Amino acid sequence: MSATAAFADSAGVRIAYELRGTGAPLVLIHGLAYDRYGWGRLPELLAERFRVLLLDNRGVGESDAPEGPYAVSQLAADVVAVLDDAGLERTNVLGVSLGGYIAQEVALSYPRRVERLVLCSTSPGGPNAYPMPEAGLQAFARFPTLEREAGLRLMVENSLGERGLRELPELAGRSTPTGSSMRRRSPPGRRRRTPARPSTRTTASAGSSRRRSSSTAAQTTSSTRATRSCSAG
Repeated sequence: MSATAAFADSAGVRIAYELRGTGAPLVLIHGLAYDRYGWGRLPELLAERFRVLLLDNRGVGESDAPEGPYAVSQLAADVVAVLDDAGLERTNVLGVSLGGYIAQEVALSYPRRVERLVLCSTSPGGPNAYPMPEAGLQAFARFPTLEREAGLRLMVENSLGERGLRELPELAGRSTPTGSSMRRRSPPGRRRRTPARPSTRTTASAGSSRRRSSSTAAQTTSSTRATRSCSAG
């Protein structure tokens, strides 16, 4: 995937995205540590039937990396800024893992922008959510202690699992900033701030004041409204 990125402005933060294919619009929102190159061949296949919009969440890929922590509500606003820039009034939305949290927030805060919602490997957060596996808890506990690139690689490896790493070890290299296709590039004339690791402390939306422990908040706490709505990564 080598298309030149376009950039949307989200309250002063530049969010990189690209469009592929033709048909009904479909936005893909990836999880923690993945940018738009982390989908493998999926966008290519979906582009045969959909107008696929891929974006880099703030803090990864070619998007700006302002100082964190980042709230789910901010990440959802970034998605809407991209929709505005791309001229998409209403779209299908697919979110994976942290991207699922973001997708739920988009649907709750901007319901008129969402045609259909597809959630993969994610959770509504809150006390009734299915608990994260022990390996994931350990990874999130280690994440704040590592340098940024090492932390992002750890999260990618945790997502792939032992079998994925054993059978397709090259995916870890391609899906982190150390991979050649993932190196961050500053737009011409734009000075980039020192990258900040995505927060594992506060990813609840504005309006949710309750925080969970730093090792689990990013994947087990979504917005208060999402938890209320779903009453149930």
